[in-house]
Amino acid sequence: MQIKRNIIIMNKFDIDAFVIESNKIDPQYGYFGDFIPGSKPGELLYDNQKDAFEIAMELAKTQNKVVTEIIPRSLHATLGKNVDFFELNNARGTYRNHNVKINGKFAPEHYLVPSLMRELWVPMSQTWLKQAQDNQIDPVEAAWNTHHLFEVIHPFLDGNGRTGRLILNWFLMACEKEPIIIYHDKKNQYYDSIQEFRDNKYPEIYQNWINKDLINQ
Repeated sequence: MQIKRNIIIMNKFDIDAFVIESNKIDPQYGYFGDFIPGSKPGELLYDNQKDAFEIAMELAKTQNKVVTEIIPRSLHATLGKNVDFFELNNARGTYRNHNVKINGKFAPEHYLVPSLMRELWVPMSQTWLKQAQDNQIDPVEAAWNTHHLFEVIHPFLDGNGRTGRLILNWFLMACEKEPIIIYHDKKNQYYDSIQEFRDNKYPEIYQNWINKDLINQ
């Protein structure tokens, strides 16, 4: 938890800072050099992410009790609207159809992604959301769990980081908490927190899911 606390600067939330910093952490695939797209209004990636945040706010009002795949898929579809990479690959709001690496390590096999999202991410996030809303767990910790599980599954071809940070804030707002900004200069600590979850929490979560499936056969 300390790693995650250290990457949050508890200033009042600012949507412009959120969009700019999120785009700086994970620039859109296909852009190279020093130019980071999505750094000001009028740029496609900026406007898309701002629109996606507004959807996250709306979902926090209407989808604040029941977790479904609609949440990540609708946020991702909005982020990728009119972006060549997503449109040309038919990858907007659509789960990936081949394997990808995260920091040199393969994410779960692509054919597992639909089941992992439907049968693992959704029910686990539902449990964490209910626990947070019932004051059984710190909402910030629960939001990180939901975010990190999403990032470990890495369900989309690209844009998982930006989508995950929107999910993080959807969760917090669904718990009536202030959304947060993860700043680019905290990127390494942020990635460390995901890796810590992947190494220490995910194996047990995944094994419990496998065992449940075996029991139900």
